[in-house]
Formats: sequence, structure tokens, C-alpha cells
Amino acid sequence: MHTLAVAFAAVSLLAFYWVATCFYNVFFHPLKSYPGPKLYAASGIPFFFWKLKGQLPYKIKELHDRYGDVVRVAPKYLDYKSSTAWEEIYGFPKDGKGNFPKDLKERGGLNQPVNIINAGTEDHRRFRRLQAHAFSEKTLAVQEPLIQDYAQQFVDGLITFSATDGSIDLGRWYNYATFDLIGDLAFGEPFDCLKTGVMHSWIALIFSLFEVLVVIAELRKYPAIGSLLLLLIPPRLRNGFVRHKKLAAEKAERRMATDTDRPDFMTYIMRHNET
Repeated sequence: MHTLAVAFAAVSLLAFYWVATCFYNVFFHPLKSYPGPKLYAASGIPFFFWKLKGQLPYKIKELHDRYGDVVRVAPKYLDYKSSTAWEEIYGFPKDGKGNFPKDLKERGGLNQPVNIINAGTEDHRRFRRLQAHAFSEKTLAVQEPLIQDYAQQFVDGLITFSATDGSIDLGRWYNYATFDLIGDLAFGEPFDCLKTGVMHSWIALIFSLFEVLVVIAELRKYPAIGSLLLLLIPPRLRNGFVRHKKLAAEKAERRMATDTDRPDFMTYIMRHNET
């Protein structure tokens, strides 16, 4: 009985805390005056729900159609659709102002290796400077024959495999084309999805991890319960992250060890790495 009483008291306390938080979010939060549904203002549950279902962009568009250019989509989040807001938030610093700091909970979490997604201002500038050489007008012109080759493989694959199966998943084939082309430009070797009509096992792994990352990104916003729930992620998925990093590292190292001047991303990054 004592254990049940303690559990009931704990649940009651959590429920009271949640209700009080929702009340504060709606009526006293600094963002209370911004337009949007009260349910979204009270709790992050609606935002999380539509995000998990993969329909969040459509739902947010509906909210913008109803409430205007700025909508409160969660207790701490505003969503803007104006070009002015985009420039202010994501554009280059102006008038002595720096960029808005990145929310690392939305970008893979804290204590992660530095990359262009989670990098601070200086590291991000360094990454951009290195990668800019691979996307210059001159470089893109040299890469055009390679891009045209994959475009032709894409069309040939659609013709061949639609004739065999009677129908074809166009979205899946766009993924084949994207990963084959970027795989070749980034790692010097394609995944051969367009030739085989089969999704490479690594690509399938990446898509499965994307689904988990949505949950992890949301849980990181709530340290009190998020850390506990993260422990419940199945070992199979944890191993998937490890395997993904290992495969990416192996491909990158293999490309870096290849002595070639082919006009892919790595050639220009390595060429200008000392600058």
C-alpha cells in the first residue's frame, strides 16, 4: 500500500506540474501574444505528433493560412514564412549583429563531433569556405558530364524497370538518383541503385535512422524525461548509428587515399584544405 501511495503521489505531482506548465504557457509565457492554436501554445505534444506522422510541414502551412506570417507552433517555437524573417534568422550578419546561435538539441545533440550542421560560427565559416570550391560555377561546369550521365541512367532505369514491373515508385527512384550522384561526388563511388533497381543497404539504414532521429531530437528538448527514454532505444537501432558512422568513415578514408584529380567534392576540399 505504501508503494502504491508513493506512486500515486508521484503521478499526481507530475500531472499537476504538467497542467500548471500548460496554463503558464498559454497565459503568462513571453510568447503568449503570438497567434496560433491554444493547444499548440500549451504543449509541444501536437507539434511532436505531426512531426512523427511526417505531416508537420502540411500542418504548419494550414496554420499559416489561418493565422498569418508568424505562428506559435509550440510553447517555445515560432514559425515564420516571410522572406524578411528568413533573411534575419538565417542570413549573413549585418549592422554588427551576429547570427542567431544554433539549437544543438535540433541538430544532433550536444557533445557530438563538429560538422557543418552543428558547427559554431567560426567552424561553420571554415567548412563553408572549404566546400565552396566544390560548388563554384567553374567546378559545376566540369561536373556536368557526370551529372548528365546519372540523369540518363535515371531515365533508362525508369523505362527498363517500369516495363518489367508494370509500375514504378517514382519517389524511390529519385532517391536512387540522388544517392548515386552524391555518393559518386562525395566518395568517388556510386551505390549503383540506378543500375540494379535495388536500394543499397546503407541507404535503407540511413532512412531507418532518420525516423529515430526525429524522436531523439524531440526527447533532447526535455532533459528530465528525455534522458531516461533515450535509454529505451533498442540496441538494434543504437548499433545502426554505429554502423552508419563506420561505413561513412570507411568510404571517406578510401576516397581520400585515392590519388585522382576527378572533379568531385573531395578533390577540391583536399586541394584547399591548407588554406
